[in-house]
Amino acid sequence: MNYKKISELTEINNHTEARIKVAKELLKKTKNDDYLEILKAIKKIQNIERHLPFHLMNYRIEVTNKMMIAVENVFGKEVYEQLNKCL
Repeated sequence: MNYKKISELTEINNHTEARIKVAKELLKKTKNDDYLEILKAIKKIQNIERHLPFHLMNYRIEVTNKMMIAVENVFGKEVYEQLNKCL
């Protein structure tokens, strides 16, 4: 997992793309693309709107929390904690 790239994305306020990168890594291990597809859809709406609407931001947080539980289960607590610092 490329923590540096994820951190760089959040530093430039590209939080959705950072989460997409995490979802792609999770997909490699689980073959479950639900998080990736949801985050891509959020990004598509965000691009159309030219910003992230508040209610969609809340949903992104909800999806991220669920995804991070999966990250901890698949990659372990250390990876989970590192990603939490990045996101």
